[in-house]
Amino acid sequence: MLVSTNSDAPQTYTNTLSLGTTPVAAGASYRISANPGGHTPEEISVDSATGKVTFTRALYDKMTPSDLTQPTGPPAVITIEATYQGQKDSYTFTVTDHFRPRGNHTSVVVGNDIYVIGGSIQDFVGATPGGAPEIPSINSSEVWRSSDKGLTWDQVTDAAKRFSPTRGAHSAVVLGEDIYVIAGVTDTFANQRDVWKSTDRGVSWSRVIENAAFSARRFTTAGVLNGAIYLMGGFRGAGAYLNDVWRSTDGATWTQVTNATTTSPPRFAPRLAPASVVLPGSGAGGADELYYVGGLTASAGIPQNVYKSGDGTTWTPLNPVPGFANNRYNHTAVVLGGDIYVIAGQE
Repeated sequence: MLVSTNSDAPQTYTNTLSLGTTPVAAGASYRISANPGGHTPEEISVDSATGKVTFTRALYDKMTPSDLTQPTGPPAVITIEATYQGQKDSYTFTVTDHFRPRGNHTSVVVGNDIYVIGGSIQDFVGATPGGAPEIPSINSSEVWRSSDKGLTWDQVTDAAKRFSPTRGAHSAVVLGEDIYVIAGVTDTFANQRDVWKSTDRGVSWSRVIENAAFSARRFTTAGVLNGAIYLMGGFRGAGAYLNDVWRSTDGATWTQVTNATTTSPPRFAPRLAPASVVLPGSGAGGADELYYVGGLTASAGIPQNVYKSGDGTTWTPLNPVPGFANNRYNHTAVVLGGDIYVIAGQE
């Protein structure tokens, strides 16, 4: 797992390399590939006893936060190959201080690390009420991580072990310490119904299920409530907006807890590109509640933009919500200190 620090001292990057699930230990041999970033192998050392790879010199000159959008050189792409007890494997990653601009991505937090997953590298083009959103043609399967509250970022995905195909407008959640990527759309405008999982904090990914019980979709939202993943709504294409809710405790088996398009029992109308959060202790008896915030409807005329649920089945509208604009979509929402923050988006 790649870790970076950015302080007054030169930046240091470390990575613990494993062959499958076996950490590389004493007796391993290593080969570091040529580096397109222009840095020499002498800048990289490998501890043969522990398998830890350390970059002892800064790969760039020291940067300030204002410099992060204009790095002093191209990203350093590094491949380390290892042989250990007849096993061979390689780890390829990019060391830089930022990821490329993107939209339709997802973000999660594991421990104290922030992750940015996938997304469209080009800007989101837009959508019209009742019509199909336009998706850029370049999506990503990259996973980036920041261990210093967003100041610097490292690409942690192994290129050969990413989720596939690339995608945007997907959902991502953390269950336990595992990251799940759910549904979304590919570069060829193909909606997906698969689920991918990473047990090593985004480095490698395995497909949990290729064709889940829910229909293929994009612009969904998902949250984890009481140990289960809830996948909500989205866009199926050809004007098909959704408001069904699906539940899974493992990412493989999904149970539909509401139907596909109606509002019985009461809940949000079919819509795309909403946001969702879990607000701990906000329900009766201190129970956690799942909040569904915003989204674009086919008619663009639904005034109740915020709903809450303690079980994913019955939803209570919170209306009116002073100061909250109608028909907000393609936004994000987070919980901080017992409050919900809704950030940016389109109207």
